[in-house]
Amino acid sequence: MTRRCLDQITILISAAIFGLFALLISEEAQANIPNWTRKYNIPCSSCHTTFPQLNRTGIEFRRLGFRFPSEVHYCPIKNRD
Repeated sequence: MTRRCLDQITILISAAIFGLFALLISEEAQANIPNWTRKYNIPCSSCHTTFPQLNRTGIEFRRLGFRFPSEVHYCPIKNRD
């Protein structure tokens, strides 16, 4: 085999490995979506500023046992200001 053929084979193998790796990562990312995001059909940014940091909605959601205020008797947290 010539040097050019070996280079082309190396490129093809590298592209195949990269494609397989990208496919596995995308499937893993889809499997990591929490069930309540599917249940409520809302984006992660509804409760998170940057993962895993929660915003006020996320804090309330966690405090209420991962339910929204409309699902339970709701007593909001008062500001300490």
